[in-house]
Amino acid sequence: VINFIFAGTNDYGNDVPIGTKNDNTNTTVYGALNIMANNLITTFPNAINIFMTPTKRSDSVTNNHYFLESIASAIKDVASNYNFNNIFPRNKF
Repeated sequence: VINFIFAGTNDYGNDVPIGTKNDNTNTTVYGALNIMANNLITTFPNAINIFMTPTKRSDSVTNNHYFLESIASAIKDVASNYNFNNIFPRNKF
């Protein structure tokens, strides 16, 4: 099984708070990513999990004054923490 998770663009568009690296609530970016990662490991223990950061967007900052790169960094952190593979297309722009 290969799980390919393209995350963050809706969180960014809806101005969801970033949270903290150890967050496990479903109301922040970090929290939702940690919950998702734990669920993937539990449900598919032998799967290959790949997280992908959002691609470049025309808007650069949310109402909460954080940048899309903040979400990309959270995704990179969680992918690294869970030893998931990752793709960062934002780095290509």
